[in-house]
Amino acid sequence: QFKRPKHKTVLPYTLIGVGVCSLGEILTNWFVTALSYIGIDPAMPTFDSPEGASGVALTLVAIAVLPALLEEFALRGVVMGLLRPFGDGFAILLSAIVFALMHGNLVQIPFAFVVGLSLAFAAVKSGSVWTAVLIHFINNARSVLCDVTQKYLSTNVSDLIYLCSLLLMLFAGIIGVIIAFCRDKEAFSLGKSENILTFSERVRTFFSAPFVIISLVITLIQIIVVQVMY
Repeated sequence: QFKRPKHKTVLPYTLIGVGVCSLGEILTNWFVTALSYIGIDPAMPTFDSPEGASGVALTLVAIAVLPALLEEFALRGVVMGLLRPFGDGFAILLSAIVFALMHGNLVQIPFAFVVGLSLAFAAVKSGSVWTAVLIHFINNARSVLCDVTQKYLSTNVSDLIYLCSLLLMLFAGIIGVIIAFCRDKEAFSLGKSENILTFSERVRTFFSAPFVIISLVITLIQIIVVQVMY
C-alpha cells in the first residue's frame, strides 16, 4: 500500500478523486439544506480564518498536509489493508464508513463518506496510498484557500471563486474518467473476493465487533456534543 503508484494511474485516479470530492461537497450541501427543512441545523467545529502568509502556511500544514498523511496512512494504509482480504469492494466501503465516523458531526460525516469512497478506490486502483494522499491534500488545500478568500475578498468575489473551484474539480473528474477508460476498459472494476462469507455476513461481522460498537457510541456522543456546542 505504501509503494509507488502504478504507472499511468496517478493522473486519472487523482482527477477522478478530486471530482468526487467536489460532488461530495454538492451532495452534502443538499443534505444540510434538507435537514434544515425538518428543523435540524447541522453543526460542525469552526475555526478562525488564518491571518498573514505565515498563518496561511501553518493552516495549510495543519489542515492539508498532516491530515492527508496521517489519515491516509491510518485509513487507506492500515484499516483498508486489513480489510482487503475480504474483498476490495468491502474494504473500500467499510474504510469509507470508518473515515466518515471519525469526523463526528452531521456536516462532515456524509461528505467524508463520499470522499472516503473515492480515496479508497484511488488507492486500490493505483496500488498505492500515495494517490489518496495527493487527492486528500488537494481537497483540503482548496478548502483552506477558499476560506482565506472569504476573509480578504468581498462576498461576491469569494463566492465566485468557490463556485469556480467546485466546477473546475467536477470537470477534472470527468476528464479523469475519460482518461481512465481510454487507458483501461476495466478501469472501474474491482477484484472479486474469495472469502467464504457473503457480503452481508462480512458487514454484520464487522459492525458486531466490540471496538466498532464502542466507536459508534463515541461518534454519536460526539455528534450530540458538536450540535450543542456549535
